[in-house]
Amino acid sequence: MRHPLADRRERSRGRLHQPVVEKSRNRGESCGPVTARDCHPVTRVFSGWVAAYRDEDIVLLALIAEELGLDYHTPDVARRLVDKLLQREAFRSGGLPSPLFWQIPADRDPAAVEALAAPVEFPAVLKPRTGNGGQYTMPVADASDLVRSVALLPPQAGGEMGMFVEQYLPSLSTGPNDRFGDYLSVESLVAAGDISHVAVTGRFPLAEPFRETGFFIPADLPQAQLAIVLEVATAALCAHKTC
Repeated sequence: MRHPLADRRERSRGRLHQPVVEKSRNRGESCGPVTARDCHPVTRVFSGWVAAYRDEDIVLLALIAEELGLDYHTPDVARRLVDKLLQREAFRSGGLPSPLFWQIPADRDPAAVEALAAPVEFPAVLKPRTGNGGQYTMPVADASDLVRSVALLPPQAGGEMGMFVEQYLPSLSTGPNDRFGDYLSVESLVAAGDISHVAVTGRFPLAEPFRETGFFIPADLPQAQLAIVLEVATAALCAHKTC
């Protein structure tokens, strides 16, 4: 039996082959005007809407959707969703409590990093603006440690967006033998400004330094705490101009 989505895929196929955006097939290599299928086969275009299955594709898909007139996040919203520095700025503008943060100079000049360190509240965390899993994320104890850590970063760390340093949030953990980590994530769907929280994901304790080790659904939270978490998640999404 033919899958009910097959006809919708066929109807959308012609639209997929329209040149929509310039996107690099490989880092640093331009592939010129391309189609959604050519550059990112993991994206899917159905009848009037699109979906991305990786964080790395969200901004590109927003540009594609804008060109094709499909329902999706605007490019500005998409950038905020994947850029941790822009997220912090959105939280601050939306009145949400968030740690202090500072952008690392793009050239990573030691003198500029040392000057940047003056207002930083240590201990702090050095991290990429984009990415997941804790890659290239590390603690910095003081100004000299920050200068040294930035100097030791490989060229690819932070990608095109670069790195930033953020105020360290002390752990709420009661001891090293806790079964679960002391942070979580909320998985949500937003359609036409309406927010639906699908799940709250629990996390296992981080491995040093700040490396994720796994997750589970649902998170182990009392109902009262769950309500607070969902309230904060809603406020965070609205700060990103999605509602």
